[in-house]
Amino acid sequence: MTLANYLYALVYSGMYNEYKWQKWAERLLTDADFNDDTEWVYDVVFTNNRLRLFEVISERMLCENYLNFNDNTLTEIIQGYYYHQYLSNEISLYELLDKSGNVEDAGEGAVGCEFFYGLLNSMDDDSDIIYSKEFVEKVAVYFQPLMIAAMEQKRKLESATISDLKLT
Repeated sequence: MTLANYLYALVYSGMYNEYKWQKWAERLLTDADFNDDTEWVYDVVFTNNRLRLFEVISERMLCENYLNFNDNTLTEIIQGYYYHQYLSNEISLYELLDKSGNVEDAGEGAVGCEFFYGLLNSMDDDSDIIYSKEFVEKVAVYFQPLMIAAMEQKRKLESATISDLKLT
């Protein structure tokens, strides 16, 4: 299982903060011995900022060969978390599209950042477009499957056991 990659996407998207990633690691390590498979998780417990966390998990992320085991890119998963935040009224539609465009621009997404910036430009040109059925469907058709995939990864991370730390 690609747990370090799953954790990265949750933290990058803002779905997990320091408290959540430390509690996840503590739960996973209950009664676990310190060894090559668990060392990075022990480091996560004591990491108290996002950039340091990314540094701590980066080597493990590379070892996990994420794309060999997952259908969606990390960019798409992060966008799925953004959509979840949008549906939960934690971010606005504008923020959803802006953040998704930014992560797409920096990552390996499937549609290109122009897709998101095009939607943002449409909103800038006509603020009522967000009420049109076509616009709402365009957003939902793209983001809904990504949110489902993201929430499945979150479920896997949160239900992981010590045996899931072994690289295959």
